[in-house]
Amino acid sequence: MELSTHVTVYIVKIFRMLTLLMVFYVVERVYLERYITRVFIEDKKPQSIVPFIFLCIVVESVGFITVFATLFAIKLKYDTPHNAFILDGGVIMAVLLDYAISTVLIINLGVVVASVIQNAHLFRYSHDGLRGIRANSSVMLGVSVVLLSVPFHMLM
Repeated sequence: MELSTHVTVYIVKIFRMLTLLMVFYVVERVYLERYITRVFIEDKKPQSIVPFIFLCIVVESVGFITVFATLFAIKLKYDTPHNAFILDGGVIMAVLLDYAISTVLIINLGVVVASVIQNAHLFRYSHDGLRGIRANSSVMLGVSVVLLSVPFHMLM
């Protein structure tokens, strides 16, 4: 694989890391507010924390689709059969493969982490869910950074 492919994929990965940092922060704040309202004001059971990761991935996917559409538009505009433009089909496929594998792994590990946090013996989520929500956000950000550091595009 060429150096240009690695550079392009890791630029997209850095963008995803920064996007996930912002998304986890915002979704964490929303979940904290909803937890406070639901448990302390309405005196109801707390909602599940498992949808947290799905909401984060959906919001992050919007940012990725924007970047991917930009890369694809640049490829269509400048890649011709008569030149060797850096964004060819192999680079686009490497970005897509890396995104798909890392997203599936982030979702799977996110569900596992959320399930552990909701375990009554470990975090007492029904009584002290604020700590659990913050822990979920922190752990998932760390897991995401580690997974995004792995070169899944090399599987091509």
